Amino acid sequence: VLLRQALQIRTEKIPNDWQTYYTMSLLGHAIQKQGNHRDAEPMLLQGVDGLTQRQEDMPGNIRSEYLKFCVDAVDELYEAWTAEDGSDEVAAKVEKWQKSKAAMGMLPED
Repeated sequence: VLLRQALQIRTEKIPNDWQTYYTMSLLGHAIQKQGNHRDAEPMLLQGVDGLTQRQEDMPGNIRSEYLKFCVDAVDELYEAWTAEDGSDEVAAKVEKWQKSKAAMGMLPED
């Protein structure tokens, strides 16, 4: 409830601020942990996209940590979703996410 309220307030007061997108990711992560992958997915993806676009506005001492958390949350979403539902639809979502991560330069180093 608190994250939903925080997101609502931030969306109204500071809609284009990086903190709004981080809060969106936090809420998406909480929803994903409850097993509701479909509702969590757009929040997590929008959160990553919003933070990526606004990373220069973020304090340098937290930028990489917050971005990593959000990217890891999407990875966790798709891992859990794939384990529960190995459908072609979910596989296509995972493939699209991997391409997006590559475009952002967020793939793990080997």
